[in-house]
Amino acid sequence: MKYIGINQRIPYSVLDETLREYLYTGEIKRGEILEKMLQVTSGKNRARKATMYVHHILSRPKKFLSFIEKFISAAGYEKLSEADRKAVILCLVVNTFPVAYDLLCAVATVFKVQECASRAFINQKMSALYGSNRTIAVAIDALMPMLIELGALARVKMGVYRVGSQPTIVHPAVAELYVAADIALSGSKSIAFDETNYRSWFFFYRVELPKGGRFKLLKMTDGTVGGGYVGLG
Repeated sequence: MKYIGINQRIPYSVLDETLREYLYTGEIKRGEILEKMLQVTSGKNRARKATMYVHHILSRPKKFLSFIEKFISAAGYEKLSEADRKAVILCLVVNTFPVAYDLLCAVATVFKVQECASRAFINQKMSALYGSNRTIAVAIDALMPMLIELGALARVKMGVYRVGSQPTIVHPAVAELYVAADIALSGSKSIAFDETNYRSWFFFYRVELPKGGRFKLLKMTDGTVGGGYVGLG
């Protein structure tokens, strides 16, 4: 069975504040994270589990974190638009818990042909990938409110969802990070430059990479299709 690894919601507010502090200090202070989590999570056990997840997110995807530290920086992160900050957090979440990436890509296939998706249909799509079991159902329960907080999804009514506001990422380094997340998690070595217009991952945040740009995390290669190819550097 594919790795799932999450069964508890992680509030965006705590992730956002903790990442900001990490970028300034280089430290992950679990005690302080737990204190914040207790203020927004019901029950100590849930708060401890969510704290553990935050620690995983800020300690495991080192390549992406190093890129954020160097090319966005602590001060730069604070100046990002809220949409860009949420895009950064989303990239870190899906890199730690790829099930979140799979969920968004599965839902995007629905949104491309109809406006809304039901929870029952989402369960069906994810069960096809992860098996029909309690673990994936609980993971979806944890992830759906997170993805709504991060602006990727919006709740229409109980059990029915639509795409979020689909903001365009403004900061070029955040755009690179977002593209890199798709390449890494899709298992692709590279994608055609023009594929960012229609790949499922780009249905939630719009990305405009400059052709011929000098990338830090990505690399461009020439190609006869799609304006060339972009891969991980």
